[in-house]
Amino acid sequence: MISRAVPFGRYLLIEKIACGGTAELYRAIQESGNGFTKEVAIKRLLPMWCDVAEVRELLFDEARLLAALSHPSIVQVWDYDVIDGQPYIAMEHIAGLDCAKIAKKIAGRGEKISEGIVLEIASRVLSALDHAHNAEDSSGNPLRIVHRDISPSNIVISGCGEVKLIDFGIAKGGHRSRSTVLGQLKGKYAYMSPEQASCDEVDCRSDLFSLAVVLLEMASGRRIFFSENEFTTLDMVRRAAIPDECVNWVSGGFASIVMPALSLQKDLRYGSAAEMLDEIEVLRAKDPAFQKGEKLPHFMKRNFRRRRCEGMFANISPATLVAFKVGKENIFPVFLRRVALSILSLSILMFGFAADPAKIPNISKKKTGGFAPASTVPEIGGTLTLADDIKGSIAVDSSPTGAAGEIRIEDKVIQIRTPFHTDDIDISKDVEVSLSLSMNGRTSVRDSFFLSQAYPVHSKSYTLQKIKSASLIVHASPWGVVSIPNVMSGRETPALVKNLSPGKYSVSVKYPPTGRIVTTSVDIPSGGNLSCVANFDGDSRIRCR
Repeated sequence: MISRAVPFGRYLLIEKIACGGTAELYRAIQESGNGFTKEVAIKRLLPMWCDVAEVRELLFDEARLLAALSHPSIVQVWDYDVIDGQPYIAMEHIAGLDCAKIAKKIAGRGEKISEGIVLEIASRVLSALDHAHNAEDSSGNPLRIVHRDISPSNIVISGCGEVKLIDFGIAKGGHRSRSTVLGQLKGKYAYMSPEQASCDEVDCRSDLFSLAVVLLEMASGRRIFFSENEFTTLDMVRRAAIPDECVNWVSGGFASIVMPALSLQKDLRYGSAAEMLDEIEVLRAKDPAFQKGEKLPHFMKRNFRRRRCEGMFANISPATLVAFKVGKENIFPVFLRRVALSILSLSILMFGFAADPAKIPNISKKKTGGFAPASTVPEIGGTLTLADDIKGSIAVDSSPTGAAGEIRIEDKVIQIRTPFHTDDIDISKDVEVSLSLSMNGRTSVRDSFFLSQAYPVHSKSYTLQKIKSASLIVHASPWGVVSIPNVMSGRETPALVKNLSPGKYSVSVKYPPTGRIVTTSVDIPSGGNLSCVANFDGDSRIRCR
């Protein structure tokens, strides 16, 4: 065990696991004065979000929920508080892999995960969901919790075969300090239920649908709702369009378990997690194929013997990490805090993009996967080496969603449609980014910002206001003829234009007796009412207000 690392209150931050748009995750050691130490996971808000009340509440809502749940297959929370202005949660650290990485490794060998292993995982998750769905507050009132983000990356299996359901960050229920808003998409599109993808009311049966998608994918080795286009994915989910080839790759017994949970209509699904769990037990009892075969602990040890963990919360896009040596005598907290800020490589957690964990470059830039035991963390002394492949991240959404636009980065132009995300921006040097969004019937948005290694993320949702028609009336003294390109030509004053689109217009007024013309440019806002007066009796000017 190393003697000292980066201090954070009563915790020592040993290794950064991942970093998202709002929070970063560390493997840490909890240390007390009597020599007691415990390995934990610290999830803390990034500095830019620490003073945003809504984001703080989301983090603490998750902590309060986890504190209220006590189940061997639900990640446990030990503490939550604020240290040096940064809200955090201290949670159980799991030395294992999530189901997304497990499935990827097995598929990479051209193999499939056995249906028996998949059903063993399903049983543990269903037991956890049954506990969460039926949880009550201290007064005995049901919390009516719905996880809303059941996906392969949120099911973690330890090296010894423990199954943990993680990331209740967007869970719906009575634990929330604020009510969730109907009509907002929360979760990963490919693992939503039809009602969730349609922004309708969800209950426990939504989680069962999502879990069934995970199980069918793991057993068949094929994606269920897969498309390069997010809108197409949502459409497939809303129709519960399960590809026949996915079902054909599993046994009839396995299909008899998952297909009822994948029904489009909620009333045709299992009524509870316990009911689905019972059906699995019935299948195991009557089908010898599910009574024999490899068990989960042996499966994990056989396939992932040399890898303790690649981190929790794989749905958080990876950070590019820095390996540095920590010695007893040369700890510089201020310097380390500045370095930590300078090396963050982030992506937005509210849009739910899955990603593999970061590889950790050491001093010689030799890649290592997974966690090393704490005793092998290098000691500090020498130089600090920044990873040379650090990337910037941009996450853009709009209200309403579906706005078209472009992002300009120096000479590069990226055509986008919201929601949009990329985490492949070269920030080896500071770059200026210009953004524009537009939508028919809505005001356009323009923005510009910088990305750098110190500030590698831009995450923002833009509001495109509904355009309200404007009006313009033009008077003249003694009189005149008004022309506005593409609007009117040769109309005598007073000239009134209604239902005018906001924007810039050139207004010209001519006084025919003398041929004199006065011109001005006006910028009419959405819903604006502008009045212009041309004076040919005096200074021959046109004034607008």
